[in-house]
Amino acid sequence: MAFYSKIYANAIAKYNEGKLLSPEKLQRLTDAEFSDAVKMLADYGYGGGTVDENSYDIDVFISEETAKLIEFVREDCPSEELKNCLLNKFYYSDAKVYYKRKFASFDESAALYGKSEELDKAIESGDYAQLPEFMSEALKALDERYVENRANPREIDIALTMAMYKDNLQNAKKSRNRNLIKYVKTEIDFRNVLTAFRYKKLSLEKEKFPREFIGGGYLSEETVSVILSGDDGSVSDAFDGTQYSEAVEKLLAAEDFAVFERDSEEVLYSIMAGDSENMLAFSPFVNYFMAQTAEFKVIKTILVCLKNGLRSEISKRIRSVYD
Repeated sequence: MAFYSKIYANAIAKYNEGKLLSPEKLQRLTDAEFSDAVKMLADYGYGGGTVDENSYDIDVFISEETAKLIEFVREDCPSEELKNCLLNKFYYSDAKVYYKRKFASFDESAALYGKSEELDKAIESGDYAQLPEFMSEALKALDERYVENRANPREIDIALTMAMYKDNLQNAKKSRNRNLIKYVKTEIDFRNVLTAFRYKKLSLEKEKFPREFIGGGYLSEETVSVILSGDDGSVSDAFDGTQYSEAVEKLLAAEDFAVFERDSEEVLYSIMAGDSENMLAFSPFVNYFMAQTAEFKVIKTILVCLKNGLRSEISKRIRSVYD
């Protein structure tokens, strides 16, 4: 049964991948004015063909399109462990929103992806028994902390982000898929490196960095921490010979986080891309998912830049439009 379900899931993923926007269409969006870009997206099928520039919320629009992708993964993903690894970033993001809402009133609709009634009720009631192990542990720890302390949004983000990566790593290992394990570990490393650079650039307290360091990657905390206190030469030496060397060198030279994030996404994509024609592997399904989420990010970047008169910024953030 698993044999046929994997082939079926990958076949659908391949079909959906064929419907992604071509580089030519993305380029046309980039060259257009904002209002024209919105009309073009409607013609391409985004927003059900009903959006227009007069009633257009970019965040809500992308969230709604992402919700459709999430539903596809829930229904057709060939592996429970893979499904968790792909969807946890949305699930844990929603958990952050629901938990923060306990301490402050705000309209959370645009920030939510899955809008899970089960997750909403569990967090509202404080009964986390049915939630994933690491999420439950993080929420219980936060509850205990906020009995006597005022809730801190940054602490909530950190706690649930760390729980998410623990969850992802556990699922990747359960899957016994080497590429998926490498993907999760590499993503953890990129996250840690970016966090360290942000600490350095913003002159944050170095002593607090360990609380944000996520374990489980290939890079040790000692190696990443060189970014905080070392000069550029020491940082280069620390990362020399690793798969992160080139991206780190660029970040040292330009301190452009957007370019670093773009480069990290390309490295992550390459991990799964090599087996993309193997219909018995995870790669075809993962490649489509990554390509679709990348397209959402590209479209959002284009629209935000166009709307705010920042057309020149687009090329820094989405190389794929120009390659």
